[in-house]
Amino acid sequence: MKACVKACGVMAAVLTAACGSASAQVIISEVVDGPMTGGNPKYVEITNVSATATITLGAGDSVRIYNNQNTTSTALWDFGANAGANSVTLLPGQSWTLASSPNNGGTQWTIAYGPNQPSVFAPAAVFFGNGNDVYVLEIAATVVDIYGVPGVATGSTDFTMPWVYQDSYARRKPNICAPNATFNIDEWVLGGNNGLEAGATDNTGGVWTTNTQNNTSPNSHSNICAAGNDCNGNGRPDATDIATGTSQDCNTNAIPDECDISSGASRDCNFNGTPDECEIAQLPSRDCNNNGLLDSCELTNNDCNTNGILDSCDIASGTSQDVNANGRPDSCEPFLFDCNGNQIEDANDITSGFSRDCNANVIPDECELFNGRLTDADGNGTPDACEAAYVAEASVNATVNPSPTGVRNGPNGTAFMNIEGSDLLTFASYGGLRFDMAPMKAQFDTAYGAGNWHVEKAYLFLMQSNAAFTAGGDVAIMWTGNDTQNFSDTANPEVTFYENFLTDYPDTATVLTYTFTRGADLPPGNPGGTGTIERHQIGDAATPNEVVNELNAASGNLTLLLRDMTTSVAATYAGIANNTWRGPTIVVFAAAGGSNPCGCAADYNQDGGVDGGDIETFFSEWEASSGCSDVNQDGGVDGSDIEAFFQVWEAGGC
Repeated sequence: MKACVKACGVMAAVLTAACGSASAQVIISEVVDGPMTGGNPKYVEITNVSATATITLGAGDSVRIYNNQNTTSTALWDFGANAGANSVTLLPGQSWTLASSPNNGGTQWTIAYGPNQPSVFAPAAVFFGNGNDVYVLEIAATVVDIYGVPGVATGSTDFTMPWVYQDSYARRKPNICAPNATFNIDEWVLGGNNGLEAGATDNTGGVWTTNTQNNTSPNSHSNICAAGNDCNGNGRPDATDIATGTSQDCNTNAIPDECDISSGASRDCNFNGTPDECEIAQLPSRDCNNNGLLDSCELTNNDCNTNGILDSCDIASGTSQDVNANGRPDSCEPFLFDCNGNQIEDANDITSGFSRDCNANVIPDECELFNGRLTDADGNGTPDACEAAYVAEASVNATVNPSPTGVRNGPNGTAFMNIEGSDLLTFASYGGLRFDMAPMKAQFDTAYGAGNWHVEKAYLFLMQSNAAFTAGGDVAIMWTGNDTQNFSDTANPEVTFYENFLTDYPDTATVLTYTFTRGADLPPGNPGGTGTIERHQIGDAATPNEVVNELNAASGNLTLLLRDMTTSVAATYAGIANNTWRGPTIVVFAAAGGSNPCGCAADYNQDGGVDGGDIETFFSEWEASSGCSDVNQDGGVDGSDIEAFFQVWEAGGC
């Protein structure tokens, strides 16, 4: 049978007529790129549209994809692989759905479709279409059906083709009863680019989830192939029913409206016998949010002021205000701003003393600390900026992969920072950070007088922005004096590579090593640990290191590197261009007294007098090589510090 398919060429109609091949009635019936996290739910569906034949797909049969502008396809599912375990048998009219699993694909699928799970979740390493990628069905290694046109996209961000389905869908019309190796857009019902995002700028109120549920139908492709041309079973051809007026065909697809509705190809949410799309086409105002649903069928739970207009449309038209931008008219809400969810207006929380607002922006500190707008690096419950600390995001953050990739380009190269071990092969990477110290110097010079301050403590503040591949392991924070190595996302030529780490940065000093642990899943706030805060102390005045010394010098840039110390680690953090979470941030606390925080050695115990107590305290710390026992500031604690101490002590002052 498969030899017959190959011999008959690529046109599906020819295959069916000349060969009579049952497998030539398997079609691609639906493609979806969902609007939720990672483009999920994302899937391709095939259907056996034969009226009588049961079809088995096996060796030589596959579902494949052309990504972006590529003219060579890659396999999504090989029905002959896995010692035959990948084969699929389809009964007449039965559909089979292959779905994407990365980026919480399984979770997003269940949110949209509940127990109606896909036939198969593809392995995590398999990447599906994101709206401009072409799907093909091959029988006996020959293309028999296709969605899209290979090679026409100019790149991953080109969505100008008429058949694109970014955050949208395309569904085969129910009267298509054979595959077609030449793409014909007229055989498809198109959702339009971003079609599943209609009605909201995000998934506020579950709008996108509802759109996905209402516009896509995995595992159940509607077709009239099994019923021939008498879909309503009244003994007359459908064309006759339409021509005589017995049946209406408002969408001119040559199928009676009642069959469109009964098969699920068209919705009839108000049960008036007319497909919803026809009512909307006749009077577009019936679908004010342009999501393909009649507004009258959406009013329940979406018309809080009961004025007969969807809340989202009230807001969009300006009829209702939505000052807190939560998708609900303010007139329907008892609390406009209640970020901590305690049923009290934020302003009242603050004036009553229940919440603090140290930066006086009428947002409780606890809310800004939770989402990273404010930091609390030392964990004392008070925002760092309100304790006169210097707080600043990195001026540059980078993810550096092995050659030939090198520095990862934007937007991912700036929105995320990945540290991945050598087990990840071409995805192995280290992170690079740069902080401009000029604003820090200006802030502390203003507060304490030029040069009359020193660093007390310094922290690195990170927020997890995890992907599906995240894995725990050890990470090292390293200092380097190499502030010229170009690891910005616009680096040209890209000269820094993962495997060149030791030669690119020969002067590194390990500041600390920590164990990366992916945060807990707390949907919907931080699925997969996303939004989890990490605080790492990278220096203090008691034990000055390279970081503290460079911060005290307050010149140029401070460069830090985050390096994998476990081969399997995959730590992912928000970058400076992340649109949800704060990027890598340095937090520096300073105090008066110049770059030597120990001050005058004569009054060693700082009790206001120079006496024997200072000698006792000095020798106690000198023996332990702690505190301020490096009196002469030469980097070591030895006999020269005793001499230096007594010179100052005998003089009774500095």
